[in-house]
Order: sequence, then C-alpha cells, then structure tokens
Amino acid sequence: MRGVASTAGGATFKFALASWPPAARCVTAVIAIEIDRLIESKIGRSAPGLLPLFIEIGELEGLNPDGNRCGRTLTKEANPTRSMIQIRTRQRRTMTTSKRTKMLVMLVFIVMGVVTMFVSPQARAQQQQTSFGGVVEEPFAVVLKRDKEAKPHVMAEHQKLLEARYDLSRRVDPNEKMTRGKPIPVGPTARLKGVTWEQLGKMSPDEIKEKGVFPYLPLPHIAHPVGGMVFPQAEVKAFPRLERFDMDFDLPEHFLPEFPPAIFLITRPDLGDVSKGQTVTIDNFYELFNGILNPKQLDGLRLLVTQFPQQQFNATADRKTEKPDGMRGVTCFDCHVNGHTSGATHLAGDVRPQENRRRIETPSLRGVNIQRLFGSQRALKSVEDFTEFEQ
Repeated sequence: MRGVASTAGGATFKFALASWPPAARCVTAVIAIEIDRLIESKIGRSAPGLLPLFIEIGELEGLNPDGNRCGRTLTKEANPTRSMIQIRTRQRRTMTTSKRTKMLVMLVFIVMGVVTMFVSPQARAQQQQTSFGGVVEEPFAVVLKRDKEAKPHVMAEHQKLLEARYDLSRRVDPNEKMTRGKPIPVGPTARLKGVTWEQLGKMSPDEIKEKGVFPYLPLPHIAHPVGGMVFPQAEVKAFPRLERFDMDFDLPEHFLPEFPPAIFLITRPDLGDVSKGQTVTIDNFYELFNGILNPKQLDGLRLLVTQFPQQQFNATADRKTEKPDGMRGVTCFDCHVNGHTSGATHLAGDVRPQENRRRIETPSLRGVNIQRLFGSQRALKSVEDFTEFEQ
C-alpha cells in the first residue's frame, strides 16, 4: 500500500511540477538536492525521492546550453538503476549538518516566493468557483478607511456608466400623479446607438439581438463584486442607520416611488390611507394598526418592522455600516416601505457566482392578494408567505 501511495503521490507531484515556471523548478531542484544530501549525511545513503521526478520531466535538462542551473552544474548520472543529479562545483566546501539545514530553510522560503510570483493569472482563474464569499480577515477599521477613500471613485465610475446608457434628466407627466402628488416620470430614458426609436420599432427581436441594439441592458450593481442592499437617499435621510460607507444609491430621486407611500387595506377601504402619512416602523405600528388588524396579523406586522442581521448590516466585522443601530440589521419594511417599495436595490439571491447575479429592484407588495407569483423568482402567494420567506 505504501508503494502504491508513493507512486500516486509522485505522479501528482510530477504533474504539478510540470506546470511550474522554469525558474521555480530550478530552485526546487536545488532544494531537493540539499534534502537528498542531508539525508545521506544522516543515514549513510541517498534516499530516492524528488530527484527522479525532475529528471523524468526533462525540463531541467536544457534550460541553458551549458547546463548551468541556479549557479550550479546539474548533470544526469549514468547509473541506469537510479536517476540522480550530481552537483559539481569548482571548489567544494565542507558543510556541517547545521549549515545545510539553515541553507535548506532559506531555500524553502525562496522557492515559496518564486512560485507565488510565477503563478499565472490563468491558473488562478481556473480555481473552482465557490458559493460562499471570502472570509474577512482584516480589522473593521482598515476596511472602513479603505472603502471610504474608494467611495468617490466607485460612484464616479458608475455614474459614467449610467450617463452613457441613459438620459437621466427629469421628465414627468404634467397630469398623472402618485397618491401623495409626486409626478410620474416618463420615458424613454435609454440612449440609442446607431438607430432611432422608429427604426428600432420596425426591427424583429432576432434582428435587434443580432445587431446588438437592445436599449435596456441589465444594469449592474453600483459595485457589483460587493453587491448588497443599497437604499435611496430620501430613505437614508429619514433613517440614517441604512447608510452604507462604501457606496450610495445611484438613481435620481424623480425615478423613484414617493416616500413614504400610502397604505390601503382591501378589508377596510373606508379608512383610506391607514399610514396617515407616516413610515410604518417598530415605534408606531401598534398605534397605527391596533383595532384594525387581528392579533395574528398585528404580530406578523411586528416581524415585518423588526430589524434582523443581514450581510451588509450586522454586528460583525463583515459589514458596510458604521452606525450602531445599523448593526442591528434591517427590516422587511426597510425595502418594502409601507407594504410598497422605496426602490431599494440588491442582487438576486438565487444565482452564483457573484458576477452572474442580476440587479433587482425591491418589488411592491401591493396586489399580492390577486397575484399567483410574486417578486423575483419567488413563489409567494400572500404577505404571510412573504413574511415566512423573509425570515
């Protein structure tokens, strides 16, 4: 069994060694030689091990025409029973075992550095994708400082992308208003390239795809490699605990729903807007809905306005908030404000790797009583289903 394991291990090592850069193989060969000499000085004979693997690969024989290897001459021994590399130097010095050990340690560190430098980006890219994010090893203060310094650049680069794709100027309907009177924005907002809207309207879907002129490509996250919940500025102003130190929301306010939105209950249409112009929170939900909802509904609403830890808002070092109350987490109604939406953005949670996750806008909860399916790839039929899913 030991022989089988040794053979398998040697084959694996030989395969890995063959992919190393010549310089890394050369330095490793010197280390192997030193190990062999050290063993020979201890037990009186050389131990077969790494050296035959270097010879079999054949890469070391021919690095230079004169056979020079890292300042030494490496030649293959003529003994057919065993492939060895002899070290011939002009002046052979007598080394003690302790000196050889020190040299061996130094060479180990050297080869580690060389291998690290020569590992190609392609080899790194071939590493298997993982469903989990990296573990944060840095102190929070370090991450906080770096992200704050990088924030202006992150926002500027994303703004360039937005302006290249869209006309972000304010154009609203003069007559149509939202419940509280906010004007409704009108489009189109996309910037066409090489065609007009009239020409685009006459094209078939296949023609649009072939010419690459579809005007509304998927919009990436503000910082897609990081992702996470980002809340509009109007909401952050009302609830500072929702502010992130690494990025801000990107879309202009005139494209967003009014804040806070009204709430109309299908069971009590006579009450009109039961939110009374307020944002429903843990501080006021009981006052607003006591006597309107039954006890089970009231407790369900309590869960919707209770903070729970989330990836960017939690009490660990792996967070993007510096606010003490933000460390408690976010609520369901932080995104689905008053059972509607604030326009907060996130990445779809059911896709990996990270670059394949699509940016999503918080869907409204209005009308879920008549919807068969609700939200982003979520088979939810009621607010009760939504509550169970969110928690």
